[in-house]
Amino acid sequence: MSLSKLAIEYFYSFKICKVMHYIRVSIGTAILLKLVKGICQATPTTAYLMTYYNGKCKANCAFCPQARNSKGRSDMLSRVLWPKFKLSDVIDALNSKTVKRICVQALNYNGFVRDISRIVNSLSSIGIPISLSTPPVSINVLKEFKSIGVERIGISFDAVNPEIFSEIKGETYSWNQHVKFLDNALKVFGKGNVTVHIIIGLGENEYETIKFVNEVINKGALIGLFAFTPIQGTRLEHVAKPSVEKYRRLQLSTYLLEKEIIKLEDIEFNSKSEVLRINIEKDKLLKIIDSGLPFITRGCPDCNRPYYNEEPTGPYYNYPLKPGKNEIEKIKAIDLHNLLSYM
Repeated sequence: MSLSKLAIEYFYSFKICKVMHYIRVSIGTAILLKLVKGICQATPTTAYLMTYYNGKCKANCAFCPQARNSKGRSDMLSRVLWPKFKLSDVIDALNSKTVKRICVQALNYNGFVRDISRIVNSLSSIGIPISLSTPPVSINVLKEFKSIGVERIGISFDAVNPEIFSEIKGETYSWNQHVKFLDNALKVFGKGNVTVHIIIGLGENEYETIKFVNEVINKGALIGLFAFTPIQGTRLEHVAKPSVEKYRRLQLSTYLLEKEIIKLEDIEFNSKSEVLRINIEKDKLLKIIDSGLPFITRGCPDCNRPYYNEEPTGPYYNYPLKPGKNEIEKIKAIDLHNLLSYM
């Protein structure tokens, strides 16, 4: 190898090592791990980490401040601040075992697979279950991730049909690629160990959302529900959030389908494709609503994502803790009033 090639190789390996010294940590996680001072309104039960890259993501998702053409801050994801820290400091803090799960989220850039592998290898000795949310990779890479300690995979479909997917996710990804990635992830990690992320409020109607949710559940994956959050500097910064009423109907329907309490045909829709009625005994449905379980954060086990989609003052889309009695009564009286009136 020539001297010039050796110099180039050394430069890039040094640059990679330098970047790999760092990882982004959600501000709530950073407070919990005592990496920064602050107060958590609700304590995260998962440590949320993100690959550090000195640049934008290769993908161009319309809602994301990390997107290639976004003018948003590179230290934000959704409405959450993600400061960078030395990876070694984060590992030391995680050794305190203050969380039940670690979630690693990866941007799409040249070398992200290598960086994920190095991060997971560094984290696996801590002994806390690791979830990974990654851009699509091959089945062989999925097998590698599993072999080094990844327990679960998260897949960001975000949209619920190919048309919205193409419009929102841009040219970097394709619907068919994501479907194949989902199928491969289920083959490698097994049913119940893959979560599909869906963002409500990207232009979908309730019928097509629930239809897609049902298809995902039938494949053996779980559902992670998110509410669209407009972020300054993104293509969708002026789009409104979804109504809480719509979100509640979809939360409740998803919960009932995932728990196999109802089937898709048990849900009736009106002319606007909104959930009109759920064919289940009213007393049984009210008992489920009173439990509060349909309305807490959905995703991997022990994931509560405090205030990822909302201000601490509310209104809440996903509750990081089981909602109290007063909140449940509000959900029944306002958010689910129309649905319950048809029961």
